[in-house]
Amino acid sequence: MNHYEQCGLIFAKENNFFTATNFFCRAIESEPDNAISWFALGNNFIKLRELSQIDDLYWLGIACLKKSYELDRNEFSNNILKTHNSNDLSNISTANLGMISKFKVEIENKKMIEDFSKFQSEDNKIALVMHLGETKDNSFFEFLKYCISKGTNPHVRFAAIKRIPFYKNQGLQLFFEDLISNNKQAELEPYFSIALSTLNEDWVKKYINYEYANPNNHNKSFNKEEIYASLKNDEVRATIALSLIKYDKNEIEKLFKEKNHKTLAFYLTNNMNNEGLNFLIRNDILDLKGNILEIGWKHIEEFLKIDFKNEKKNQIEKHSEKISEKKWWEFWK
Repeated sequence: MNHYEQCGLIFAKENNFFTATNFFCRAIESEPDNAISWFALGNNFIKLRELSQIDDLYWLGIACLKKSYELDRNEFSNNILKTHNSNDLSNISTANLGMISKFKVEIENKKMIEDFSKFQSEDNKIALVMHLGETKDNSFFEFLKYCISKGTNPHVRFAAIKRIPFYKNQGLQLFFEDLISNNKQAELEPYFSIALSTLNEDWVKKYINYEYANPNNHNKSFNKEEIYASLKNDEVRATIALSLIKYDKNEIEKLFKEKNHKTLAFYLTNNMNNEGLNFLIRNDILDLKGNILEIGWKHIEEFLKIDFKNEKKNQIEKHSEKISEKKWWEFWK
């Protein structure tokens, strides 16, 4: 997964095509042969042309779509390119790194915070922090610190502190000590102590709450009776279903086959408060590090067996707003 590309898609969903352009350029810089990123950048330039009325941006977008099509002959680029006659296209060079390099600039922390504060979707805020953190790009370190210390959404704060250990080369001791002096530790647990425990430095030992830093091993096994009892627990089953029904079933199935702990755990806990999170931990669905335990995998497997065309889906949807998940190219329609 290209995390810069995902950041670009999030900004595009929030109609911030200027910042989205920056991230798509970063995505291409890191993976020059990524056809999806070239397609996304091309469409983004076309959107920018609509806003700015600068015709050169449109043709720059077409050049990027030509590059995307050259890389994997995808139908999405082809459908747009077919609207032009061959003479139009032959006069436009295929995009390259040099052509787009000027659009990739350092984003000031103040600007990132300003754009972030304008997001309409809290889910987009959480996803952006996750993907920015996963880039391990030091230019976003101050932004992550801001999210942890001043964020109002607890899920945004948790997403940031879970990824702050990636930036240990920036010197985290003073930052964590500031959080403690401002009485922030308790509200950031269990991830505060888990983050500290991953740093493997002497100074962290006096600040770790070892109740949280020594979670269940995600390889913990359960006997047949324990698994059977959990699968018959209506409250647990309903919680799993309500968490996952919002997402595309095919995607869930793919993540299940890949045993993708990180993404599935996010889907299970997205928009949950601490009580909901603790419920999943108490019932052996997740461990304190966010790994899915054996019982959790069994519940997801059972969820995937649900026939969404029958009445069960209607019963679940009475209690849960259904969110339509789009594929990457649909964000540009």
